[in-house]
Amino acid sequence: MAGLLTALRFVDEVVVAHAAGLLQRFSPLLFSTSPDDGANYGFWFLSPRQHVYEFLGLNAVFLTSLPFIYAVAKRRVHAVRAARSRSNSISGEQLLASAQRQMHHLQSHLASQIDHAKDAVSAGMEHARDAVTARVEEAREVVTARVEEAREVVTARVEEAREVVTARVEEARDAAHHLRQRIDAEARSQLDGALRSIDPSRPPSRRSGDDTRPPTLPWIWRAGVPLALLSSSWLITLQQKYAEGAGALWFMLQPCHMSAGLLAVLLATPRSWRARDLLFNVFFPMQWGAVLALAQPDLRTHTTALHVANFVAEHVLILAVPVYLARVREYRVLRGARLATAALAFLAVALYHSALLATLGVFSGVNLNYVLAPPPGPLEHLGRFYRLAMFAACAVLTLAMRFVVFEAALKVAHWFPPQVLRRAWARVFARRRSAGEKPKTE
Repeated sequence: MAGLLTALRFVDEVVVAHAAGLLQRFSPLLFSTSPDDGANYGFWFLSPRQHVYEFLGLNAVFLTSLPFIYAVAKRRVHAVRAARSRSNSISGEQLLASAQRQMHHLQSHLASQIDHAKDAVSAGMEHARDAVTARVEEAREVVTARVEEAREVVTARVEEAREVVTARVEEARDAAHHLRQRIDAEARSQLDGALRSIDPSRPPSRRSGDDTRPPTLPWIWRAGVPLALLSSSWLITLQQKYAEGAGALWFMLQPCHMSAGLLAVLLATPRSWRARDLLFNVFFPMQWGAVLALAQPDLRTHTTALHVANFVAEHVLILAVPVYLARVREYRVLRGARLATAALAFLAVALYHSALLATLGVFSGVNLNYVLAPPPGPLEHLGRFYRLAMFAACAVLTLAMRFVVFEAALKVAHWFPPQVLRRAWARVFARRRSAGEKPKTE
């Protein structure tokens, strides 16, 4: 016990004291008994000694737990991949024979459905022809009896007959189109059921495990458009901070701005990169800051309508784009490693604040994401222990984002089929193209 106390006294008097002296010497922060709560920088809220102690203690805990949690997450990801590979190890001959039988059955079923559709269309056309013939005969009789007196009446009846023909033909086409869609849906459903009967381990729906199906949209719609939106928002924020002055550029390291840039970089990575799914699943649980920013926005430095709109758009994109990417299957949601990915997300946020932002804040004097002094509110009453409370709240919010917010957002997103998204994008660009091709009248 005496040796341990001697070692601790040596660390406190030699290592911590010298490190605190260096911080106090090179940091622009000043000592004050009543610092201005409205300023983001300028004063020591925590003593240099406490900064050194928290830097050494917190980062030692975080870095010690990082290999363990990363190994757990890695094992979970490998287990998911191994389960998927085992589910695909069925005999090729059995699969081919069963698939051929099912395809033959489906072909016969589709042929009967198509014949039924043809009969329905033919019946509709015959009915339309009979109606047209009746109206034309009636028009002819009227024309024969009253040629000179009823020319306008004949013209009106002919136009009415044409409208009826057009309406009946359109109804027949719509009925055939809807019937074809229903046949295609039933065929896909029966094929999916046949494949699940062949391979019982195949997930019956996207809620029973990792969704391994290919993406539903082309790259430009599923990743290109979100990449352009995120990049544009990030560049507008960079221009705003540059216009505010050199000191404001430090705030580009705020977690929300960094998240927007990192998500844009992740979207630009190739699909062959194996780590992209793990990074995507780690990304969303960290975005509780965007929810807090939208719930209680700080718009003191946003002086124009563009900057206010970009503030809202940036935080909405950070939350909505990951859900959209998971819905269109650009990234795979690792449901078997939810707790491990949430723990990795917490460690990433904690190390980013305690190791990087705290160090840069001390030497620059900028209160980056409140690592030097607490924001106005409940954290002020905790005094010098406010950062420990921030890390505890960070852990709770990270778990809530992964297990509550992300799951609820995915369920809401699954109400919108991929066909609706594809048609919406196509309709938007069709309108723009038609507006650009209108002839000039001036």
